[in-house]
Amino acid sequence: MKSEPTVLRRLLGHYRPYRLSFAVAAVLMAIAALSHGALVFLIEHVLDDVLIAKDQGALAAIPWLLLGLYVVKGAASAGQAYLVNRAGFGVVMGLRRAVFGRLMAQEIGWHKQRPSAEQVSRISNDIAQVDGLAHAFAGLVEKPLTILVLLGSAMWLDWRLTVAAVAVLPLIALAILGFAGRQRRTTQQSLDGVAALARTTQESLDGIAEIQAFAAEEQRMEAFQVQNERQRSQRLGEAIARFLPGPVVEALAALGIGVVIAYGGHRVVEGALQPGELMAFLVALGLLNVPFKGLAQVTVHLQRAAAGAGAAFTVLDREPRIEGGAEALDASKCRVSFESVCVDFGEGAVLQDVSISVESGERLAIVGPSGIGKT
Repeated sequence: MKSEPTVLRRLLGHYRPYRLSFAVAAVLMAIAALSHGALVFLIEHVLDDVLIAKDQGALAAIPWLLLGLYVVKGAASAGQAYLVNRAGFGVVMGLRRAVFGRLMAQEIGWHKQRPSAEQVSRISNDIAQVDGLAHAFAGLVEKPLTILVLLGSAMWLDWRLTVAAVAVLPLIALAILGFAGRQRRTTQQSLDGVAALARTTQESLDGIAEIQAFAAEEQRMEAFQVQNERQRSQRLGEAIARFLPGPVVEALAALGIGVVIAYGGHRVVEGALQPGELMAFLVALGLLNVPFKGLAQVTVHLQRAAAGAGAAFTVLDREPRIEGGAEALDASKCRVSFESVCVDFGEGAVLQDVSISVESGERLAIVGPSGIGKT
């Protein structure tokens, strides 16, 4: 199997027609990220300039400012989500069409060696994962932008507190990288398990007559349950690998917030920092938790996309051994022949020693009363 970077680079080519959508989505992501910074400074203004000064007029305007801020943020977030998902679904649809067409071109022998249920699983389930690259793009653009805006706001409020807070960032980066390999393995195992379960099911249903004839139902149930249990374990492992990075990153971020509260509280007591500035700073750190957790999920999306694209490219790269299409058929050499055909449905011969030969371009009509064997 090709390496993950190679597969992702190739998959990126399928996203190229959606460049404009991603560019517009990036602008909307930037607007959503800036709204977080605006919220931080709005809170600082409310605490230090409105409440302490007892400015009733400004206080009455705060709800409307908050409403307007979140309307803008919500519209930007919804717009970018629509554009990103539309691109992802479009790529999924295109790859499914390409893989289905490739499957139709493969020779019969190839299909006989690979149960159709497995191929159905690849088309319906595996390829659906390639939209993970679109979600990874959203995470790689929106989350870092939000982090930069919030860190910039924090630096503006107090650079010393910011330095203390970012001390845990290397630990967060190590945690994200540490989970990447496990996520790739568990995702691929889960996809393979779905295909294996579908294959076992189809084999049992296709051979139901023989299974019942030899009273082998219990054996097939045991074989099915083995695959069923394996799929449960694989899905559970995938779920753990997908969700574990979030809590770990959250815990490390909480450590940074604890350091800031202790150090920032000391500066407030000394009079070097306003209470509103400390509260706004803590809000900025609290908001950082969400993009950091989202950034940890980027690796999950990339693993999904690589696994799904790998399954698709395996089929697309397989050249059929038999060339199909009208060009591969020389009509001048075609002939359909039946030689000494006999047909008996159990009530005596319907056809007896019948021979027919139809040359290319020739038309042959078989006529006669109903029931004499024309079909």
